[in-house]
Amino acid sequence: MAKILFTNDRSAPTDLVIEPWGYVETVPVGVNVIFEFNDAPPPEVQFLVRDSGEAYIYLNSETVRMSMPGKECTYGNGTRAPSFPILK
Repeated sequence: MAKILFTNDRSAPTDLVIEPWGYVETVPVGVNVIFEFNDAPPPEVQFLVRDSGEAYIYLNSETVRMSMPGKECTYGNGTRAPSFPILK
């Protein structure tokens, strides 16, 4: 499985929107979030950070596992979502 690390290095909590599932996780200051996902077929990965500090991650893979201290979630249903860009 491939991994991506997201770190909230801001001085305030950050809302991290996880697409294409539309979940929002509030990431406390200094916390690392690890995303693990299938690397075959090749996943589509996009990031976006708005001026407000809200962050978006789009991980198009059959299954994505997210973990941070005190929380673990698995997203997906074994099929890929339609591809769409969030970087607009």
